Amino acid sequence: MVGRTTWTEEQHAKVVELWEAGHTAAEIGKEMGKTRNAILGHVNRRGISRNGALQSWWRKPDEG
Repeated sequence: MVGRTTWTEEQHAKVVELWEAGHTAAEIGKEMGKTRNAILGHVNRRGISRNGALQSWWRKPDEG
């Protein structure tokens, strides 16, 4: 598969920490040297949520 990379436990933990803190995929990607889409794909595949509920990346948390 083209462009697919493995994620270390440290990288995964950092994504979870930043995502749950409300950072955008673009912000996380910039900090980690990955693309926005790489972050979104990882979040989606791993089922990472914000505030204990699954959220769509295109909606603000208060939109349900």
